[in-house]
Amino acid sequence: MASLLYRGSHTCGGVLINSQSILTAAHCVSGRMFTNRWNVKLGAHDRFNSATGEQVFGVSSIKHHPSYNSNTFENDVAIIRLDKEVQESQSILPVCVATALPNAGTNCTTTGWGTLSSGGSLSTVLMQVNVPLVDHNTCNNYYQSYGGIDESTMVCAGYESGGKDSCQGDSGGPLVCKNSEAQWDVVGITSWGVGCAWEKYPGVYAKVSTFYSWIQQNA
Repeated sequence: MASLLYRGSHTCGGVLINSQSILTAAHCVSGRMFTNRWNVKLGAHDRFNSATGEQVFGVSSIKHHPSYNSNTFENDVAIIRLDKEVQESQSILPVCVATALPNAGTNCTTTGWGTLSSGGSLSTVLMQVNVPLVDHNTCNNYYQSYGGIDESTMVCAGYESGGKDSCQGDSGGPLVCKNSEAQWDVVGITSWGVGCAWEKYPGVYAKVSTFYSWIQQNA
C-alpha cells in the first residue's frame, strides 16, 4: 500500500505493481502532474509515526490514461514511476495486476488512510475493510440517477445495506482479491461513489483488468 504525498500531505493511495511503479487513480494526479511536488511512502502504517522499514521515494514520471474523463471518471487509472527501485520486504511487496474480474459476490479487501465517515477527518492509521464485488446490473441500477456505471471501465464493491466502504482520501488505493493461487490481485482502484457506505451506493472502482495492456506498457 502506498501513500501519495502532494506537497508533503497524504492525498491519495496507490499500490506497488513492480519494483518501480505505483498504480493509482487518474483523478488523484490530473492537474497535478508536477513530479517535484510528489513523494510516495511505502511500508507505512501510522501517517505521523514512521514504521521500521518505511521507504520514501521521489517521482520521476506521472502518466494518466489518455482517455480519462474527469466528468464521468471513466478510465480513472494512472501510473507513477518512482525515482529509484523499491527494496522489497515483508511489508513492501508488489501485487499482481488482474487480467480478469472475479465473480460477483467474491469477497475482496480495500485499504487506505481515508476518512472514517463522509466529510470526516483522515484516519491516522492504515485501515482495511472487506467488501464483496457487486454485479454490474445491480450497481448500474443503484446509480441510475447519477448516469449509471460504465461496465467496461468500472466495477462496484460493497453491501446493499451499506456500512462498509472506502471513503474520501482512499482514492487511488487498491481493491484486492485473492486469486486461485492464493495471491493478491489488484482488481480495482478506488475511484468514486455517493457518500461513504451509504445503503445501495457501493464504492465504484476503476476496473483494472480492462487496463491490463496499458498498465504493462507504461509501468
